[in-house]
Amino acid sequence: LATRAQIDPAMVARVLREVRSRYASAPEQASALLDHMISYLRLAMNRVREKKPTLSSELTLCRSYLALRAAEMDAVIALQMDRTLPSPNDKQEVLAPLFLIIQKMLAEALLVCAPVILLRLSLQAKGMQVQLDTGGVMLKSEGMERLSANLKEIVFGGTVILLHTCETGAYRYVAQVA
Repeated sequence: LATRAQIDPAMVARVLREVRSRYASAPEQASALLDHMISYLRLAMNRVREKKPTLSSELTLCRSYLALRAAEMDAVIALQMDRTLPSPNDKQEVLAPLFLIIQKMLAEALLVCAPVILLRLSLQAKGMQVQLDTGGVMLKSEGMERLSANLKEIVFGGTVILLHTCETGAYRYVAQVA
């Protein structure tokens, strides 16, 4: 069940060690991190049972996961959306596995030690766009190839276009999913 839920046991162990170490010096941070862990595990396990996850549940799962990874890696990671966020009761289905897309994009940014990572989600009529900004850190060519292959593998029956731009020293990677 944990494998199908895309739960990384090593990440869980690292985050729990981080929670334990923070309880002595920053109990409020440790408590918040533990709340994110509980939310992430609950949503990830429930995700396996959902035939089609809703946008609201995917976003909540993404936020919890990103908070855990930010604490674990001591990085600044943010998720933005181009419209008002759905309420927890919003039953809008996602066309592609948003959590897995964000997970794969974030993994590549963390591999090159990007200290500030911004993910932007843009919903479109027939798909979505996930943008990854890594600041002045560029993904390696093998990372781009791996990311492209991973995204194509997880978007069942859809199309994925991965674009790369560099403007004034800031690197941006955009996955367009339809």
